[in-house]
Amino acid sequence: MSERFPPVLLEHLEDGKRCLLHDTLSVTLRSGRVIIVPAGFITDGASIPRPFRSILSQYGAYLFSAVVHDYLYSVKIMSRKESDLAMLELMERQGIEYPERIAIYTAVRIGGWIRWNR
Repeated sequence: MSERFPPVLLEHLEDGKRCLLHDTLSVTLRSGRVIIVPAGFITDGASIPRPFRSILSQYGAYLFSAVVHDYLYSVKIMSRKESDLAMLELMERQGIEYPERIAIYTAVRIGGWIRWNR
């Protein structure tokens, strides 16, 4: 059974690539760590490479997990691996099917270093 997370309200910015988060998001990980993503945070949703966007949406059912993950990458309060595992945990808790969440997790483990090092 999946958990209910608050809706993610985003406003697309003029560049057409990024969005502004309207409301603060808060989640407690199984470890007990609380993550608070402040209103006003800028995100691109799920960073899905263009060739895969016909299969996976930037704004799919895993959007909450993706925005929290973007925030963790931007503030680096956890290691990259911990941030990726947090996203995996949240996708599981949201009820994202195993093949989809593993595909997304694997993609961020392979390519996430590029954004992490920006």
